[in-house]
Amino acid sequence: MWGPKTSDRDFFAAFSRHAEVTAHAARLLVELFEHPDREHLAVEIERDEHEGDKILHDVVRALRGTWITPFDRHDIQTLISRQDDVLDLIHASSKRVTLFEIQTTPSDALALARYILKAAETIQSAVTLLNNLKQTEEILRLCEILNEIENDGDELYRRSLARLYKPGNDPLEVMKWREIYDHLETALDRGEDVANQIESLVLEYS
Repeated sequence: MWGPKTSDRDFFAAFSRHAEVTAHAARLLVELFEHPDREHLAVEIERDEHEGDKILHDVVRALRGTWITPFDRHDIQTLISRQDDVLDLIHASSKRVTLFEIQTTPSDALALARYILKAAETIQSAVTLLNNLKQTEEILRLCEILNEIENDGDELYRRSLARLYKPGNDPLEVMKWREIYDHLETALDRGEDVANQIESLVLEYS
């Protein structure tokens, strides 16, 4: 894939493959929250995170050795890095489920995980279209959906914290879930960053 004959197609394939891996990890995260005792799911997410890192590093190395790229080098690196941020935060959330020995998942946390899955699948749809900027309207529509997901997720995050800090909740559980909620919410923020970068590419290069 990468080498002296690296082509535009290779970069687009990397965007798409990374998005596919992230969507797979997001589906596993939802399943892990539904069944927190299934630690093998966290192991699978970690494998996805390692694959995502490899894709990121391959792209960065290719940028150093390729004269002609489909977009500006900085734009390519920014997009793949923002994609990888989402995957890293999915992984961080799953690690805390096992580290904190979570037994049951609040409905709010599961809902946030499902927002992340929706965002990951939307990113996958959007980056798949980047090799055909004639589909500008559809790409921008998907970016709008990502922005809406982030806004809805932010609102749920705020409500989740209000419920988490209600009197009578176990302080240790509050500490555990506050950290997990923060990772989930940040994953949605990074998904919006992906949307913003895609919008910038479309507006500059279409």
